[in-house]
Amino acid sequence: MKEKLRALNPTAVLIMLLIVSAALRFFDLGAESLWNDELSSWMQSKVQSVNEVVANAIDDVHPPGYQVFIYYFMRQFGDSEAVLRLPSAVAGVLATLLTYLLGKMLYSRSAGLTAAAIITVSWNPILYAQEARSYSILLTITLACSYFWVELVTSLYEQRRARNIVILGYIASAVIACYVHYFGLLFVALQGIFGALILYKRPRAFFYLSSIYIAVLVFYSPWIPSMLDQMSRHREFWIPEPVFLDMLLSQFQFAYKVPSWFLLLFVVPAYVYFLVRMAGYSIRKVRDSVTPQAIAADVFLLMWVAAPFVAAFIQSKVSTPVMTSRNLIILLPPLYIILSGVLWRLPWKPVGTVWALIVVVGITSSTLHSFGYYDSIKKQQFREAAGFVLENDEGIPVIAWVFHKQYFEYYFERMGSTRKIDMIAGYPEDLPSLQAFLAGGDEREFWYMTGHRNTDPEFLARVEEKYRLVDIKEFKGASVRRYQLF
Repeated sequence: MKEKLRALNPTAVLIMLLIVSAALRFFDLGAESLWNDELSSWMQSKVQSVNEVVANAIDDVHPPGYQVFIYYFMRQFGDSEAVLRLPSAVAGVLATLLTYLLGKMLYSRSAGLTAAAIITVSWNPILYAQEARSYSILLTITLACSYFWVELVTSLYEQRRARNIVILGYIASAVIACYVHYFGLLFVALQGIFGALILYKRPRAFFYLSSIYIAVLVFYSPWIPSMLDQMSRHREFWIPEPVFLDMLLSQFQFAYKVPSWFLLLFVVPAYVYFLVRMAGYSIRKVRDSVTPQAIAADVFLLMWVAAPFVAAFIQSKVSTPVMTSRNLIILLPPLYIILSGVLWRLPWKPVGTVWALIVVVGITSSTLHSFGYYDSIKKQQFREAAGFVLENDEGIPVIAWVFHKQYFEYYFERMGSTRKIDMIAGYPEDLPSLQAFLAGGDEREFWYMTGHRNTDPEFLARVEEKYRLVDIKEFKGASVRRYQLF
């Protein structure tokens, strides 16, 4: 009886983690306003046909997979904040399950459960699971790629035929990753290179793996001309050129939003231990305590962390800067699995058990209490700015400084108003058009709304030479001003 209960415990823990993961990701899903990038996702997919979605994607900097999915999803379920974020939340729960499965496959059931617990309660996995963007889906689909890839390459290395479900699963997840985000494409390409290095001395296995990547390439080929078109354009990205050590530290803090003392005491030492072990593999023979499977898992996870980071850094230095923490969200699972694997392979198991418990409890406390995830405003308040205008509206014109006027109009419509943005203006060269518009309607007052954009100081200074500021309301990432003619 005890053995049966013991066997059920891990399943019960996993079910509990999935329930907690769902609760954290679905709770207050529509509580905050959509911010600029979420509204961009909505606008790109709120069109008449899927061809328009693809055309919008070509003009953007991302592949079309997420936008096409959202297009069909909105047609079925609507476009409220909660509905738009729902696919990301579901993906976030699946990430918990896949992290467990991968951690179990690479190390042990205990390591898998610990890694799943960490990704369940960590700040940024929750944040992006509550955002109508592609990053939570990117995180989850790269986990699926890795799960299938490990079994696929292991089977080929051992000269066994891979199961059909594994082959089809890898091809499907790899194709989806490529279409969801270019960092998904990068990840799949790096997996192909790493797999080739493992299997190059086994011609039949190498050929078989190559045929799988050819299949992925065939499915992705319709988008390649558009991708090359995007790459040929010279864009001024907002992303700054990265500094290696600064970005390394930033990514580590992105993975663990915890107090510095907790990071130094309970997280960093585990990674130092991991790197020391890795260094030891190259200078000593493998002892009985270190199995070849454990070494392979360590190498795989280290490559998963290092290769995308280095590739993105080189790309940012020689071409267009692309290095942001959210683009590198694909590095979170290996970081969590490495930490968990270390804790459950410590020489004295009680220490590892207590340490793992401290890490999970500490991260949970930081997310819910120290940094107050559900008590803080995390997204730009487009909705609140629109609501303030409608609550105080007297029919005067609305001028805005925003990337697309539909961003505020989305909320006007959701609040039951037919209000529209009359003009977008924020540069000094926009002043003549603004003055002509106001003079043409003999307007003495107007609202001036901003969202995600900082108005040129000269523009405001010149506006305030002629118009008196009679009201102002500041929101996170947005503002509303009311001006009146002197």
